[in-house]
Amino acid sequence: HTYIIPVMAPTALLAGLAWNSLDQKKLVAITSLILPTAALAVFLAIYLPGSLDYHVNSDKGLIEQVPSSDGSTNEIYSWKEKSYSAQFYSQGKIKEISSIKILNEILDREDFYLIVDKRELNAIPIESFTRLPDSNNRHILLKHSSPGHQQQRKLKTKN
Repeated sequence: HTYIIPVMAPTALLAGLAWNSLDQKKLVAITSLILPTAALAVFLAIYLPGSLDYHVNSDKGLIEQVPSSDGSTNEIYSWKEKSYSAQFYSQGKIKEISSIKILNEILDREDFYLIVDKRELNAIPIESFTRLPDSNNRHILLKHSSPGHQQQRKLKTKN
């Protein structure tokens, strides 16, 4: 940390001066090796087994779930804000929905995916969506299938 770095040189000098007057040098040396090693071991035991995945804030996993090879245009929207990672991984194709009025207009006419901040879930009609399993620390991915759009797709496949 930037506030600690300037203090380290004087602290090292003081520790060096005090070293000669210590009686139990071996005990101090062993303790100074054991404590940081134990702290590192505890940190790794807590944060390594899969929990780092939970703390990822990137929307890459959400964007990768949106299929793009089936010939249809799967629109991706974001509720109220477009994160930098969503814009990056969607190659700029993500659009922002800023109001419930706009969301209701889109709900009636097309299939789409919606990225929502978990704290904003109460602001949208969640019953109109299917929640997809992958999420990150802040956002979830929802899928909406418009009934009219599904019928049009069925007609196209019959012809």
